[in-house]
Amino acid sequence: MRFSLPAEKAISWLKKAELITGGIAAWCEGGEYGIAYPEVTGYLIPTLLDWGEAGLARRLADWLMKVQNLDGSFAGIGGTGPTVFDTAACAEGLEAIGELDAANSAKNWARAVLEQSIKEDGFVAIYQARAAAIVGFPTHYWIDWPERYWKKDYLRTHYIAYCMEGLGEIPSHIPRFMYYKYYAWGWKQPPSKTYCPGSTCQMACLLDRSTAEGLVNTVLEYQNEDGSLPLHTDGVRANGVSWSWQLKFLLDAIRRVNE
Repeated sequence: MRFSLPAEKAISWLKKAELITGGIAAWCEGGEYGIAYPEVTGYLIPTLLDWGEAGLARRLADWLMKVQNLDGSFAGIGGTGPTVFDTAACAEGLEAIGELDAANSAKNWARAVLEQSIKEDGFVAIYQARAAAIVGFPTHYWIDWPERYWKKDYLRTHYIAYCMEGLGEIPSHIPRFMYYKYYAWGWKQPPSKTYCPGSTCQMACLLDRSTAEGLVNTVLEYQNEDGSLPLHTDGVRANGVSWSWQLKFLLDAIRRVNE
């Protein structure tokens, strides 16, 4: 298998990021792990199952069911009010491991909130397209996302990738090295050329295997010895904070290369 050692390192980091109190830590900085993140804990479950880590996936699912709200929703990071995207990610993980009652409860809540949000103003963040696809909500509301959202301002590549994943779109822009953190309308590069390894892995999952392999190769130049990835890099320096969500997409991208 291509990139087996980097994948092993990533999984090792995630195992260390499992908190004693349950869930996966959102980040690690200076060797100190942050608070549990339900969203990342949820959508890591199918990835871990793909990589044969059923034990860890099971523990994460058990923790999710302990923290699930009575209405089926899940809190955001740090216990903030329940959000559609986070709840959908948790439903994704619970469904993958066979906890269908908990997953369906989460999906029902997310669908109802999405429907209400669209009725009220019709403006829902582009990354919610991924959530909609997971919970069975119509994704056509986001079909015109470039015209409705991108013309107004720079968009995070992280969010663009979520939208494209939900819609089943293939990125038309294929960079030579890595994707930048932000892009203006029509993939115009931002003045501050900050790369995002995690977003690059997200895009790799949507592209053909050959292109994905090139992107993964570049990202792995920045993988830390402990298996983590920096959140951002200018191509020379990288910040010292590692976020767990990036390793979900690194592992998914490696699987894409090896399909």
